[in-house]
Amino acid sequence: VAATNAGAWQGGGARGAGVKVAVIDLGFAGYATAQASGDLPASVTTEDDCGGQLATASQHGTAVAEIVYKMAPAATLYLICIGTEVDLATAEAFAKANGIHVIQHSLTWFNSSRGDGSGAAGTPDAIAADARNNGILWVNAAGNEAQAHWSGTFSDDGTGWNLFAPGDSYDGVYIGAGETQCAHLKWDDWPTSAQDYDLYLFDSNGIVAYSENPQSGTQTPTEDLCYTNPGATAEFWIAIHNYQATAAPRFDLFLPGAGQIQYYTTAGSLPEPASSSATLAVGAVCWSAMSLEPYSSQGPTIDGRIKPDLAGPDRISTATYGGYTNCGAASGFAGTSASSPHVAGAAALVKSANPGFSASQVQAYLQTSAQDLGAPGRDNQFGYGKLRLPAWPTTEGIFDVTGYFVPDTSGATYVPLTPTRLLDSRVGTGLWGPFGSHVAASFQVTGRGGVPSTATAVTGNVTVTQQTALGFIYLGPNAVNNPTSSTLNFPLGDDRANGVTVALGAGGTLSATYVSPTPPAG
Repeated sequence: VAATNAGAWQGGGARGAGVKVAVIDLGFAGYATAQASGDLPASVTTEDDCGGQLATASQHGTAVAEIVYKMAPAATLYLICIGTEVDLATAEAFAKANGIHVIQHSLTWFNSSRGDGSGAAGTPDAIAADARNNGILWVNAAGNEAQAHWSGTFSDDGTGWNLFAPGDSYDGVYIGAGETQCAHLKWDDWPTSAQDYDLYLFDSNGIVAYSENPQSGTQTPTEDLCYTNPGATAEFWIAIHNYQATAAPRFDLFLPGAGQIQYYTTAGSLPEPASSSATLAVGAVCWSAMSLEPYSSQGPTIDGRIKPDLAGPDRISTATYGGYTNCGAASGFAGTSASSPHVAGAAALVKSANPGFSASQVQAYLQTSAQDLGAPGRDNQFGYGKLRLPAWPTTEGIFDVTGYFVPDTSGATYVPLTPTRLLDSRVGTGLWGPFGSHVAASFQVTGRGGVPSTATAVTGNVTVTQQTALGFIYLGPNAVNNPTSSTLNFPLGDDRANGVTVALGAGGTLSATYVSPTPPAG
């Protein structure tokens, strides 16, 4: 709570009152005990969509709900138990019917869609999109698959088996005694495929599990298998076979819970629905450190979007999972399942302080106030950065008519600085690379180049150069993908500059948007 500055908001009166948060999870074992100990509120609403197992199936949801409660102690909590995608749709319908503002979903689903948010009706993608279309902010764990995911195109070893590395047709994974390991393979030939590949699991004696789904043009491009190890902990090997295929599409292989497989690909390791633009996906940073957890799933998505959206703290102490020892130890509640409810709780605080905020405005506020980590600007590891609520808003600013935070500049003084360059996307200062049209990109201003942390506005110069298209640039305190005003207009092939004075956004950031003359699709 303190590490995210939620304590300051609670002290200022924003405690989540009036906000309904639904925790959708696999079970809430021990939740009554947590209520008795004060780790959950005395009053919660439960919804059992998991066949009568709400209080027995798993304690995972209880630990998640504890975090939401600690972040937003006055929010109204709903505990909804599910077991299948059908249950998930039922839970979302319940959320809509009961006026839920925030859904917290620390679960991931595999092989339900391409990974671009385009899942068909009844898939987690479609369910999350429907929630967002009905004004619900869906906060989702990004997943813990960065080292349990492999991606690549099929490379035949000469006998129909895929090469994961030169000379190696197998990807190794250790399975503990009595443990069940699943593997999920999909290839980029959606929604249906006539490219037929199969998936196999071997031990030292041969095949122990396999998936040989037919793909003849009407089936999804997926294979799934699970295996329970009856013996001692041992190494097993996963393999992909070309049964009847003529193309070599991109493959994504997930072995959830495996920890680290032999050949892994961190990029593109977000499962559904975290990969959807309808969700606020949250990666994991150990609460007392500034580095990404090695297992935290990373973008980009298969269609090239940056994900996750934020990073939140994990390895935290909970009544359910025990106390934190250190970032390197297997202690406390670790994983993106723990980081995501911190963001959901923070969203409840922002919504309670600003009841008129839409789901998109709550998300934008959290993103613009985040603490930038990793490469400057938004990236595929931390998103906009680590969750960090700004100073309590009543002491530092107001909200404008569009619902975005605007710093209070009354009584401000001018601080002269030696001119310094805070943004040069050609060399990665502030942001990296050319701008895409209608895509806002935020960068840190305060704390750089002598700009004090208390600054509310800056004056300077904005220049466009090396442009490959004409248009205009919008520079402002908030991320706006479709601005209706311009800071600098420019033709093709002619460097242009303009002097500006502009208010800073929450967290001391600015956001720049390039707009081409052609409107975005849709």
